[in-house]
Amino acid sequence: MDNTPPISNGSVNSTENEFLSRYGIFTVSSIVKLLMCVMVAVVSLVGNIIVVFVVFTTKKMQTNTYLLIVNMSFSDLLYTVIAIPPLVTGILGHPFSVHGHLGTFICKFMNGMAFGLIASSVLTLAAIAYDRFFAIVFPLRKLKIQTYLKRIIVSIWICSTLVMSPMLYAMRLYEDNNTSYCYEDWSPYFDTDKASQTYTVALFIVIYLIPFITMLILYSFISHFLWFRKIPGNGNETTRRRVITSRRKVIRMLITIVLCFILCWLPLQIVTFSVYFGNVELPYDFFFVSEFLIRANGAINPMIYATFNENFRSGFKRFLCCKANSQSAARTNLLSLTSSKHSNHNNVKRKLLHNETKI
Repeated sequence: MDNTPPISNGSVNSTENEFLSRYGIFTVSSIVKLLMCVMVAVVSLVGNIIVVFVVFTTKKMQTNTYLLIVNMSFSDLLYTVIAIPPLVTGILGHPFSVHGHLGTFICKFMNGMAFGLIASSVLTLAAIAYDRFFAIVFPLRKLKIQTYLKRIIVSIWICSTLVMSPMLYAMRLYEDNNTSYCYEDWSPYFDTDKASQTYTVALFIVIYLIPFITMLILYSFISHFLWFRKIPGNGNETTRRRVITSRRKVIRMLITIVLCFILCWLPLQIVTFSVYFGNVELPYDFFFVSEFLIRANGAINPMIYATFNENFRSGFKRFLCCKANSQSAARTNLLSLTSSKHSNHNNVKRKLLHNETKI
């Protein structure tokens, strides 16, 4: 099974994947792909760290939705750390070179963690839609839902652990001289082909179909509710326009989230089902794009928050200002220390001159 494998692709050599030329010289394609991976890694790491910082340092943002966003950012952070390096080594054409028991552990654990973190991130997206639905459509029930936040997060991670557990059994390490790579083998207890297809379908249902249907239904209800609900009272036209504009911003954000989810995950599903159920040969670049997009999803989410949410925008600015102020303060302290040293030096020099004159 090739459902976003973070390590197994590292064994593909340069002549097979065409990332490098036959003479070991970088091609334009390989350079572009490396730059894309580096950009996604930086944006994902920095963006999700800022998201966590903003939520935990802003008291009014410590609500169900924002804490769920932190949970998703945490998953995206770990997935970026686990999944980007093997993709880069695949582009460079370097094989997976860890052997023995350590290599087996890395092969099983890292592949399993990748699937589990994907499930955690996607299921958290569905939980956010669930929370938004009750907060907007049934606001009086929000207080009751808050008591279930810890249970929801625990349930997400339990489900994610269940998703990754089959990989701890099925992933094996193949070693040949100085080369090693991970592969999927369900024997002796299961037929490898059938088990792999079953696991593929289960993953499709758990981390794509159910979350997609859940978000589509809940966000459709939310959009309908925000668009058609009458504004209470007899406010003036300016107030009505402001409320309508605010509702449209919310609807655009929700639609953007769903569209990004579809665009980032659909190519992977097409690749997986084409390979395992249709025996279709696809261009290798299509494999790269499908794997790249699911990694890019973690970098896109913080940008969506910053684009559509004023709290995150102000929090991002505050984070950047804090960094700038800390650097400015460090420079000021350094200048002050240097000036103090020069001042002390001049005082000592004056005293020496005075003593020499006095003598």
